[in-house]
Amino acid sequence: EDPSLERPMLGAFVVPNKPIQNVRLREFEVDLEEIEKYVGVRFHQDLDRSQVASLCLDTGCKLNDYREFQDFFWNRSMSNPWNMHQLERDWKTICERGLKTEKLEQLYLTKRQEFLDRQKAKEDEKVVKAAGVEASTIKSNQHIVQGSGGDTQSVESSATKSEQPAVQLAAAA
Repeated sequence: EDPSLERPMLGAFVVPNKPIQNVRLREFEVDLEEIEKYVGVRFHQDLDRSQVASLCLDTGCKLNDYREFQDFFWNRSMSNPWNMHQLERDWKTICERGLKTEKLEQLYLTKRQEFLDRQKAKEDEKVVKAAGVEASTIKSNQHIVQGSGGDTQSVESSATKSEQPAVQLAAAA
């Protein structure tokens, strides 16, 4: 679904499996029901077809050339990468195929920075959690011990949570 559309649009086409040039896609348009009968499948079963507009009436069903299609395809792919590896792989492919545009490069840089920012935020969160655990461990390893002369002192134990603190003090005279 495209939220920018007032209502759903649909077009069905049977295009020959050979290169075509200077032909309007509209020349290959057929009724969707014709395709459904031929292949034995009903497409978009939940769609109220009385509310559907013709795709070709609104857009003209212009066939894009190879470069336009590649730009559309890679822009869409780069807009929603699953991870940094996929983003970098796609960018490498774009550059190798000579499809690099200013718009795609800006999109790549923006998405790359988003991944780096998320990665840094995760690392910062780990540091904060680790610091919290360290502070908690320090607090739990400090024990107040009263000497025989009545004086008290804070003693740090090297025991872990699973060990009992073993604190040895010389008696204060």
